[in-house]
Amino acid sequence: MAPTEHQSTNFSRPLRSRKLEDGKMKDTFQKCPDCTTVLDSNIFKTCPVCEGENLHPVKVSKERRGIRFSFDVFRCDECSREYTLDGGLSSCPQCGEEHTEPDSKVEARKKAYGKEIKEIEDRLSIQERKKFKARGKRSNQVQYLNNWTQPTIRKTLSWSETLLECMGSADWDKPKDPQTILAWGKFSDLMSEVISEVENHKKNPPPPILLSYHRRMTGVVIQFGWAALGFMSTLVADDVSDALSLQEKSQRLLDDSGTKAALAGDLSEAISPWVNGESISLADCEASYGPNFRHDALPDLSMLDRVFPDIASDLWSVAVVATALHDPERRQRRVSATRSILEDASSQNVRWLAGGDIFNEELRISWIRLKELYDQLSVTLHEMRTNPHSEPAARSIMSISTILTEGPFKRLGSILCVAGKSQSNPRVTLTKKEFEGSRNLTQVINYLGTRAPIITENIDQLMRNASAHEDIHIKDGNIEINHTNPSNGKTQKQRISIDDAVDYCSNILETSTAICIGLVTWISHFETMDYRDKFHQEWNG
Repeated sequence: MAPTEHQSTNFSRPLRSRKLEDGKMKDTFQKCPDCTTVLDSNIFKTCPVCEGENLHPVKVSKERRGIRFSFDVFRCDECSREYTLDGGLSSCPQCGEEHTEPDSKVEARKKAYGKEIKEIEDRLSIQERKKFKARGKRSNQVQYLNNWTQPTIRKTLSWSETLLECMGSADWDKPKDPQTILAWGKFSDLMSEVISEVENHKKNPPPPILLSYHRRMTGVVIQFGWAALGFMSTLVADDVSDALSLQEKSQRLLDDSGTKAALAGDLSEAISPWVNGESISLADCEASYGPNFRHDALPDLSMLDRVFPDIASDLWSVAVVATALHDPERRQRRVSATRSILEDASSQNVRWLAGGDIFNEELRISWIRLKELYDQLSVTLHEMRTNPHSEPAARSIMSISTILTEGPFKRLGSILCVAGKSQSNPRVTLTKKEFEGSRNLTQVINYLGTRAPIITENIDQLMRNASAHEDIHIKDGNIEINHTNPSNGKTQKQRISIDDAVDYCSNILETSTAICIGLVTWISHFETMDYRDKFHQEWNG
């Protein structure tokens, strides 16, 4: 995805000296091998940017693809030293003579492009911050492949070519030149298309079984947008160093977006038999994808693998289903949020674990239950391929959601609640009494919703209550929920599609798994070895 034309740091910054020459472009330039700056003059003895002494002549094609603009080079009236205003320079670097004149090229470009670049940046930021819509009309897998997957891949490839054309088809020091106006219009249209694509991905939920791919590819589009904007933002950089830094950052973003697009496709291909209803194992995926499948599917466990490989292997057993149903970026944020709560508690009171018995037991029990629920959900989803509106399958989805919420999520969340309490009160430790006192779903959701809202994102107690009390009805492919509040007798009603119920179930599964991974990776690197060894022994016991 990353066009090779971007990889040379020569594509920007042919420097022109306003005071030293007539400003006409020449075929022969000087290049500094130290900072890669290209100068459209052959009179310099040292680089005016980095003071490098090894300048050598180079020929640069006028038709080369790349963004072309320049910075002023000044000559000191006192000592004749040539220099640019790199790093906010305000005096001659050799004799110290005060310099007050601005870089006219930079000032002109900021006036011409700065406002629109900021507007595009704001629009992209708004779409990036928007949450994905969790419920709504969804296409089926075939429709999604035809209407989303293939078009998105084609678009990202064409965007790269359009970006190259925009950058290389104008002299950006001439904002009023017809060719420059045309190139800027193409770039503006390109960014509008990228931003619109992000918006569409955010507001149109995918088939639940393809959620991971959808989220990964949305991230690819966003990252391409920032890379493209970064390249064009070099136009308003204050000096050569800033332009170089921004260029290099944008190139890394562009390269990384291509890597992530390939990763999304490769992972999707590896689990495609499971998505299509076949039973496949982790070993099957590693045979088709390669031995790094588990690390690429659940990279959160790579750190654990170096300490307790047997436990990491146990957790990796769910990698196939997780690769289809999890949002990998959100899961990582949930893991980080879990570890943050634990680390904050330990910084206040390293003994809050109270020996670790409750921590080890609840974590082990919850993981055993989680693996069972992964298997149950996998079977149910495969049954739904032949009958998407099956009432038994819908009830199974709701039942799994309830068991997840009342079981692993509440149990593991209760440990985090105690950790939070111990942070403000060092006398609170993870005893059985304290743990049982925190095993209240409302208390868990309220605490985590305040302390780490990413963990409770899209968790709906109404759905949990309805399923728990069998207060659901399946009608026309939808689930109707009627829950009577025992405290006031009022009935709450909700209607969701079966696909939305699967999405909700997958979300609970993802966040419960993330908390579990956060707890395990944290304790495996705990500062007291006795706790680590005890946890390891009891996990396998």
